[in-house]
Amino acid sequence: TVRAQSSDQLYVPETGHWIRGEFLKFYQSVDDSLLLFGYPITDEFIDSTDQIKTQYFQRARFDLVDSPSGQIIQLAPLGVYSHETGAPTAPFSTNSPTCREFDATGKSVCYAFLQFYDGHKGAQYFGNPISDAEFRDDRIGQYFERVRMEWRPEMPSGQRVVLTDLGILYYDSHVGDPSRLEPNQSNIISVPLVTLQSHAFLTQALIP
Repeated sequence: TVRAQSSDQLYVPETGHWIRGEFLKFYQSVDDSLLLFGYPITDEFIDSTDQIKTQYFQRARFDLVDSPSGQIIQLAPLGVYSHETGAPTAPFSTNSPTCREFDATGKSVCYAFLQFYDGHKGAQYFGNPISDAEFRDDRIGQYFERVRMEWRPEMPSGQRVVLTDLGILYYDSHVGDPSRLEPNQSNIISVPLVTLQSHAFLTQALIP
């Protein structure tokens, strides 16, 4: 569970990190933030590479960028950053009516992956597919601009498509600062302990 401390900040005890301001607005703007983004694994910080404020989540990275309408959150293209060519392609028939080819990249998305894409506003949050469905680590997966989907047949029906923890993987491989992963409990609003005292007033005592 997550615990709000004020209207513009949220402390997540599962990982010990805060989500604040525009990051929190974006995080709460989706129907299932845990499914799409996961828990925060860092607080927000200034990325030394491009000097923008950013925050890592288990499955995503939020970047605070300037736009004509002011500062907005963009999802980093972690799928593009993480994808490596050379994996064997899964034997899907892309001629199936349950497949869709994306003109922007020429890649097709099929079956449960397509259902998951359409059911979670994939165009907005996942981007275009950048790979075919392929075998990696004994699993079928597919890369999109911002995410990687995995097929997990051992899961219950309706939960067999999951998103890879690309936020964790990319942070570990490209940032690698373990200090930012440490829980941050500063500014937690503490609730003072209250000692209760009871008093009894009798109009007529039954015993001395």
